[in-house]
Amino acid sequence: MAIISIIFPLIFMVLLGYVLTRVGFFNKEHIAGISKFTFYVSIPAFLFINMLAAPLAQSIDPFALLAFYIPVILVFATGYRINRHFSPIALQGRDASAVFALGASYSNTVLVGLPIIIAALGQAMIGQVFMIITFHSATLFAMTFILAARAQPQGFSWRRFVRSMLLNPVVMSIGLGILANALSVNLGEQLNAGLTLLAKPALASALFVLGANLSFYRIGEHWRLALMASGLKVSG
Repeated sequence: MAIISIIFPLIFMVLLGYVLTRVGFFNKEHIAGISKFTFYVSIPAFLFINMLAAPLAQSIDPFALLAFYIPVILVFATGYRINRHFSPIALQGRDASAVFALGASYSNTVLVGLPIIIAALGQAMIGQVFMIITFHSATLFAMTFILAARAQPQGFSWRRFVRSMLLNPVVMSIGLGILANALSVNLGEQLNAGLTLLAKPALASALFVLGANLSFYRIGEHWRLALMASGLKVSG
């Protein structure tokens, strides 16, 4: 019963987004606008305001980071090798295999993980989750870009990669929150209240957009690859 009470609100929001988009109440342009607000405005405000309030001393736990990243890297490596040997010939290249490995190992920590962790474990764990999220994209995207670049004539550019990571709204908002927390920055009552209000729809909007976008995707002939990637992700 406890699991149902935690999972049901998430499934409800995803299903609502899927159904309303599937029946045509929202179209791609509508969802694109909601997505832009969610991922570039509301979620960054949510991440910043929570990271600002998180206890930094308890958030930086090397054992928690290792417990997360060792399995993730193993799943990434397994996915890469599986795609190189078992996918159709046209999709066995280094770049396609790197993308498959990313899909098999990249966790939806912001959209799905945060609501579940907060509901199951409470706000006490949110600092550690944010630390994982901060390095999550950087670690997996770096491995993906490096492997994929080996198949491209221009190669891999650390400068472009670092710039894209620093400008990522998730990484930037958590990074600024850590900095403000370390410096004991006081936002003031009014600004803090404004950011808190802006952050409130973040998780609900993210789940709604997730469901809405599912209505646009078709697995088609590559359902076997999608099934393999899903199996790896669940097993990891």
